[in-house]
Amino acid sequence: MEAYKSTDEGVAFLVTAEGKAIYHAGDLNNWVWEGEPEADNRRMSRDFHRELDKLAGRHIDVAFMLIDPRQEKDFYLGMDDFMRRVGADVVFPMHFWGDFQVIGRFKALPAANDYKDKIREIRSRGQSFNL
Repeated sequence: MEAYKSTDEGVAFLVTAEGKAIYHAGDLNNWVWEGEPEADNRRMSRDFHRELDKLAGRHIDVAFMLIDPRQEKDFYLGMDDFMRRVGADVVFPMHFWGDFQVIGRFKALPAANDYKDKIREIRSRGQSFNL
């Protein structure tokens, strides 16, 4: 198991077992917020990208990555950065505060065109998936 610095609380981690790699972002995200000083948002993006760069070139089978509707227009930045810099075969959005529609909104963005088929749509609590 490898741990990565969070841009908020805790850590992100990559677990490799039985030939599979599973990534869980925790609170490692590109936390850009409207109304925050631009320098703070730039620092956040820089710190997030620095951690993602440590994962670049690794094959990840399954990832759990954030999309957070509280970030308003920037809700997708962390997921998009992750998919473009690192990527994964299957990605489960998380941290969306029960707003299940945000996943469809994300997949409809032009930014997601190259990888939207890898994003699993979660429609309810307790939903299960076979991989």
